Amino acid sequence: MIVGSVLGAYYYSPRAIDELFAEKGAPGSPPEGNCADKVTRWVQRANDDPNIDALAVLGGVLEEFMEADYPRNLHTDEELTRQQERVNTV
Repeated sequence: MIVGSVLGAYYYSPRAIDELFAEKGAPGSPPEGNCADKVTRWVQRANDDPNIDALAVLGGVLEEFMEADYPRNLHTDEELTRQQERVNTV
């Protein structure tokens, strides 16, 4: 999943990913796995729950990343732009 690998690299912190998804309304306790796997599992879990608006959760999670103007853990502005474009094409 492109979103999982991109957001996993951007946040690079399992705790930050868990807090972000919980804040955006993703259901349940944090899933196991590395950063990319956590993002994928959070999205799948939200999608599988009929009481959750999975697109709203995903949109909320993506909003900060897509509007970011500093690279955080991606090292360069160019890498951030490249990864934002990757997500935008999905």
